[in-house]
Amino acid sequence: MDAILKPIERVQEALTWFLAATEQRLLYIQASEALRLPILAKLASLEGHPRCKRAVVVVEAGVERDDDGWETRVAELEQALKDARDRAAAAEPALELRALGPLVDASTPAAAFARLLRAGLDAVQPPLEGLLVVLAPAWVNDGDLWRRALATLIGRPELARARFVVVDPEDGPARVVAEQLGARAEIADGRIDGRAVKDAMAAMVAAMAASPPGADAARAAGMAGPREAPPRRLKAPPPLTPEQRERAMAEVGLAPAYAEPDVMQKMRVAVMQAAEAMGDGRAADAVRLQREARDLALQARLVREPVLFEIMMGAYALQGGAAEHAVGAFDSAARRAEEWQLAELGAQAWLAKAGALLTLKNPEQAAVAYAEAGRVAGAQAPPLAIEGYRMSGTLLASLRREQQAIAVWQRALEIAGAMPPKDRQATTAPDVARALAAVCRKHGLRAQADALEAQATAMEAPPDEAASGTG
Repeated sequence: MDAILKPIERVQEALTWFLAATEQRLLYIQASEALRLPILAKLASLEGHPRCKRAVVVVEAGVERDDDGWETRVAELEQALKDARDRAAAAEPALELRALGPLVDASTPAAAFARLLRAGLDAVQPPLEGLLVVLAPAWVNDGDLWRRALATLIGRPELARARFVVVDPEDGPARVVAEQLGARAEIADGRIDGRAVKDAMAAMVAAMAASPPGADAARAAGMAGPREAPPRRLKAPPPLTPEQRERAMAEVGLAPAYAEPDVMQKMRVAVMQAAEAMGDGRAADAVRLQREARDLALQARLVREPVLFEIMMGAYALQGGAAEHAVGAFDSAARRAEEWQLAELGAQAWLAKAGALLTLKNPEQAAVAYAEAGRVAGAQAPPLAIEGYRMSGTLLASLRREQQAIAVWQRALEIAGAMPPKDRQATTAPDVARALAAVCRKHGLRAQADALEAQATAMEAPPDEAASGTG
């Protein structure tokens, strides 16, 4: 869609000019969150580009109201320089970034960052000309603090050989720094026009709804295409009868409805219209349209879709402030999923119900719902099971039901213990172990607490290290 392509094109145009205009110190990009990662990927890919004779380092530490982030950026920059050195050595032909020598202690984290960056610049050897430093804070909760910190960094004379790219949030907290640099800065608008996106979505949904029966895939998806279905070719085989379609779909394990273009089109349009309505703030219409999609899926004898659509329906109700209706939708989805043996969707429904119950300030029932998510997910969806039990235990502990909390946390660790180390590393099981350790420490059980802390550390370790741990 043009609403997304245009900001990308603006950023690309500014980047091309910045690479050519070597007298510029800063490329400032004011970007929507949805484009932040694509922009960072593009910037990282500049290393080795004929017009970018610089090593690229990216730091993403955020800015809090009481923390400008420089301490975290020092660690990030240190690792980024090491990675850049490894990439340079592996290049064809090989390039050189010398190892950093010992650094003198700095008085502040900001000064330490500048000193490390200066050392990185000194480490760069020809034909490389320096460093391209990308500063892309993942969040900015204090715009004034970030603006002052950035202005001070760029103004340091010892960093004159560095060129900077700043990827700022949509509200542009540090834009004034680029404006004050005048011709020495290039400014790019990477913001998505929200109104244009909504208009494009509305046009696409309207086109989907107007597509004729039997339309090709592009037309059915709301893109350009003929207004009428193409005529059947003279030598084309006759269309399948309903019985033949049903047999053919059964052979590949799919519901017959998947071979019914009209049914699938109606369902697709209802889902998209619901999303469009929610985007416009019309929560009641979104719930109604999503309910229509669910009913169509039930009539078509589909299995996963009715559960998924009911979860979405509950989410729209919750966003619209109707938490009690959301609880009902999530509960229906959870019970339908259990009846149809859809463990993962069932766990998601119970987790969603628990969240809605917390919105209604009902932590007791929320704890039950979280535990149900753990039970339903079980060994079929271990990460969801562990998270359900973790949240249930946390609520139970806050309600002073310590023994019940311990029981569900222990169940979470049992499930984690049966997982491969690589998969377990990405779960919240270490948090569970540490929560149990805190309870043990509270009651003076130091040995058990230390063992649980060690277990948490082992679960977070890379698989080859964790293999010898408690698991």
